[in-house]
Amino acid sequence: MMYSDDELKELLRKTPNLCGGGSLIALVYCCGTTAEVNGEVKPRPCPIRDYALKLLGISKERYTEVKERYRVYDPNVCYKNLAYCCSLHKKCPVRDKARERLGMDDEKYIEYKLRILKDLIPPDKLEYAVNTRVIKRLAMIIFDISDPTKEEWTVWKAEGMGNPDLRIISITRIVSKELTKIKKEGEEKSKS
Repeated sequence: MMYSDDELKELLRKTPNLCGGGSLIALVYCCGTTAEVNGEVKPRPCPIRDYALKLLGISKERYTEVKERYRVYDPNVCYKNLAYCCSLHKKCPVRDKARERLGMDDEKYIEYKLRILKDLIPPDKLEYAVNTRVIKRLAMIIFDISDPTKEEWTVWKAEGMGNPDLRIISITRIVSKELTKIKKEGEEKSKS
C-alpha cells in the first residue's frame, strides 16, 4: 500500500513512542545509539529500538546518520537534537519549550518527523513498519511459585504490554487474583 504524506502524518500523530507500543514508524521518536557520559561517548543500549532496526534491516549507523542529517539543535533536549525527541503522546516540557523557541507547532513537528521517516524507512518496508510493533498488548496468567511446596498458589490474570522474546513485560492491570489448589496425581483441581 502506498501512503500519502497526509496519511503518514496522521499515523505519526496517532503513534506513541516505540517503547509505548507504537508501530515501527515510531523509530522517528527514538533516542540515540550513543550518549556522552563525562565527556566520553558510550553506547546507549535500547533493546526495543535495536530490535525494531533489526526487523527493518536498518543498521545503527544508518539510523544515526539519518537522525543527524535532520539535526535541529537545541541545547536542552536529549542529544541536543530534536530528531531524537519523542512522540507528542508523551508529555515533555523540555521538548515543548524547544519547539516553542524554534516556532515549531505540532503540525510542523509532525512534518519534520515525516521527513525523517521517509528518509529512514525504505518505501518497500513502510507497510510492514506501519503494521508491526515491538511492544505488544498482552494478556497473561501469573503464578506465585516462590514456594513450590505449598498446596495452593496465588494466580493472577493480568493485562500488560511488552515483548516476551526481549524479556520486557509490564503489567498495566490486574484482572483477577485467586488461590488455586495444586492438583496432585489422582486429584481434581479446585479454586478457593
